[in-house]
Amino acid sequence: MKKLVLIALTGLLFGCSSEHDDLKTFMKCGIAANQLEQGAAFKMISQKMEQYTKEKNIQGSARDAMYLGQEVRDEMNLEGQSFEGQIETLIDIYNSSKCVKLHEQPEIDVSSLLNH
Repeated sequence: MKKLVLIALTGLLFGCSSEHDDLKTFMKCGIAANQLEQGAAFKMISQKMEQYTKEKNIQGSARDAMYLGQEVRDEMNLEGQSFEGQIETLIDIYNSSKCVKLHEQPEIDVSSLLNH
């Protein structure tokens, strides 16, 4: 997760809403992969985010990254959920078509994680 945040720190721009939305997607998918301990997926998402920020020449500040990170966490709405609810939310995010396209890994079955 630290690497993903560091990439975001070096590459935020709030002037273009599509880039802002793309960065939020990278961060949501990265958080989900990290929390679900999906290392290969997290690495792929981080690499793609780094490539994206370089290609788009996106620049920003640590403050921008902090605000974006908080916005993403608020949208994920994990606080106040039970452990099982958090896992299901994270899996829903991880298995979303946008995230699967980013991490290029198979979808996760909810029951496989909750039964461990």
